[in-house]
Amino acid sequence: MNTCGTMTRRQFVLQSVVLGGGLAIGMRVLPESAAANVGDPAAGDIEMSAWLAIAPTGTVILQTPKGEAGNGTNSSMVLYLSEELGCDPTKVKLEPAQVRRDFRENKVYSRPGGHETWFAGRSNELREVVQQVGASARERLKAAAAAQWNVPAADLVSKDNAILDPASGRRLGYGELAAAAAAITLSKEPAIKPPSAWTLMGKRSVKQLNAASKVDGSGIYGIDFHMPGMLYAAVRHAPVQGARLRSFDAAAVNSMPGVVTVIALGPEHDTSTPVTFQSRLRAAVVVVADHYWNARKALDALPVEWDEGDLATASSTGYRDQYLARLDTPGKVAKSVGDVPAAMKTARTVVEATYESPYLEHAPMEPLNATAHVTADRVDLWLSTQQQENARMVAAEESGLSEDRIFVHPMMVGGQFGRRNHNDEVRQAVAVAKAVGRPVKLIWAREEMMRQGRYRPNAITKFQAGLGPDGLPTAWFVRQAGHSFQLQQDPNFTGFDVIAMRPLSTENEYSIDNILVEFHPMVTNVMAHSFRGSGAGFQLESFVDEVAHAGGTDPVELRRWLLRNAKDPGWLKVLNEVAEKADWGKPLPKGRAQGIAIILDHGNINAQIAEVSVTPQGDLTVHSIDVAFDCGHVINPDGVRAQMEGGILFGLSNALHEEITIEKGRVVQGNFDDYPLLRINEACEVRVHFGGNSGGDKCAPCGEAPVPPVTPAVCNAIFRATGKRVRSFPLSRHDLRWS
Repeated sequence: MNTCGTMTRRQFVLQSVVLGGGLAIGMRVLPESAAANVGDPAAGDIEMSAWLAIAPTGTVILQTPKGEAGNGTNSSMVLYLSEELGCDPTKVKLEPAQVRRDFRENKVYSRPGGHETWFAGRSNELREVVQQVGASARERLKAAAAAQWNVPAADLVSKDNAILDPASGRRLGYGELAAAAAAITLSKEPAIKPPSAWTLMGKRSVKQLNAASKVDGSGIYGIDFHMPGMLYAAVRHAPVQGARLRSFDAAAVNSMPGVVTVIALGPEHDTSTPVTFQSRLRAAVVVVADHYWNARKALDALPVEWDEGDLATASSTGYRDQYLARLDTPGKVAKSVGDVPAAMKTARTVVEATYESPYLEHAPMEPLNATAHVTADRVDLWLSTQQQENARMVAAEESGLSEDRIFVHPMMVGGQFGRRNHNDEVRQAVAVAKAVGRPVKLIWAREEMMRQGRYRPNAITKFQAGLGPDGLPTAWFVRQAGHSFQLQQDPNFTGFDVIAMRPLSTENEYSIDNILVEFHPMVTNVMAHSFRGSGAGFQLESFVDEVAHAGGTDPVELRRWLLRNAKDPGWLKVLNEVAEKADWGKPLPKGRAQGIAIILDHGNINAQIAEVSVTPQGDLTVHSIDVAFDCGHVINPDGVRAQMEGGILFGLSNALHEEITIEKGRVVQGNFDDYPLLRINEACEVRVHFGGNSGGDKCAPCGEAPVPPVTPAVCNAIFRATGKRVRSFPLSRHDLRWS
């Protein structure tokens, strides 16, 4: 177990400073005893770049500011370093970099992207930084060996954690050279390898570094952390998001086993306005006890009354009516090309359809939790988070201490998908720990996770397409009413959500002479924000298939035509790759068919072909999904394959089962009995094809891109199998019977 006060501070290695566009890197040697321990927070904050250490035994230690949540981020970081340093990837150890140093040293690490681990981990943004760290260390080690052997450094090579002299066969390990190398200053930073010179990246896979600890249970997640004297807190929020706490009867539970105290947490606003994005204290009651189960039992027995106001009348049906009403009025123009009204008047055929997408909960396996220890002069946090920097700022605000007195200890993450961006649990844990004067681990129950989420934004989207005599679109009109987390965050927001609108107005290269895209930003009484693979891909790619059917065009051929003017050749390359690999158009028995979708997400073009069957009784089976993609360069092939497989199954779960609904202001779903996830018997075969990658300068993330095409590909296949067009999900709500 990790306990407070037993961890020693690691004195590091590497200082990276951006000066005049160049990266100045310094090394120092670690004592072997320090190399064996995970470091206490160093004097740094928002560590943007990797830190390198070499112990006397030759152990290479890379400090990473990016958290690992099963997305392979840290495995990629190891490859970045090993490619330049000439070390064996299996002999590199990773440790979490600490956010505090940046705050104290004028944001020395924050420029490439800080400590956030969203957008598939964002390790790609640090690739060149980590490569530069490895290249600089390599040249210092070579210089140290050259001085010892009295030979030109240019004649030496780095390989397998050692410097070799090919002429004499001599060898010096990195550990033997580290002390001398630390004293060397290079006159010029070496250039990093271009992709054409890579020997590891894209050529060799590195397994997840914490895979073994997940299997044997030795890995410490936030919810596993324990320290002596720690108390536990169970929290219950207002059942209607945005309501106020009216009263509670602490005396009714104070005598229950283990109960220490009952604490009220204050609301962030009154009940007349929707909730806001910021991580403020929401109306809640917290029971603190000697064990979580005692806290939870007391919380369940606690009499509580809430002031729910007008928000208690809210419902999914009512919000749907509001959205539909807005679709009858012009919205904010997000994209305009040509003259859509005129083109519609001359079209031979006009195709119309309205699509709906629901709120979705992230549903990570590890619920939100945080352990806080607040003293007079510092706050220590142990948690699983995507946003260490934000956690530090939230803790500072709630504790009243300076940000340089906040120490964040990142733990393993049991799933995130965007939910761990906000640190609601950090603010609560700090408030409770400060109130009781002891370390406190605060845990959200699954029901709190479901009903107090930051959901995937919902939307209703209206389409019209005008077709010419050849069946091809000449006019394209889209109007969407969707939950806007930007309006939710800023009531004065007057634009449109880029994330909510993609790929309707951005991130696609479909070429049509006349296009008009409009957006109505909406808010409700629940919060929405980032979610893995969010956007309107389901709506767009499903309607493209409707247009293909109406015009008598093959769905793949229509997309080829739409992409005929694409500036990025990756679109057609990926489309052709997946069509070939999946044998698009192959003969299939009645009730079995293929469907296709292609979407750009975070720079990664992703095309999928789903093969499904539907019995006449309406039983759906998704047999397989073929995926081709263009992320530019694949760094860690096995890691990318895992991201594609995991993302597709995540998207399939969204498509088949998931939906958050509201009645009487309350989120209806509370646990996996009424918010089911994909079961193992529903998982389909996923075939990953790498032939669509274009190389070049692109190294796009792969975590989110495979999610958006799943639902439209499956729904398009259902139509081809049954003749039934599905315009909303989850599919479990639809009658798919056919005859």
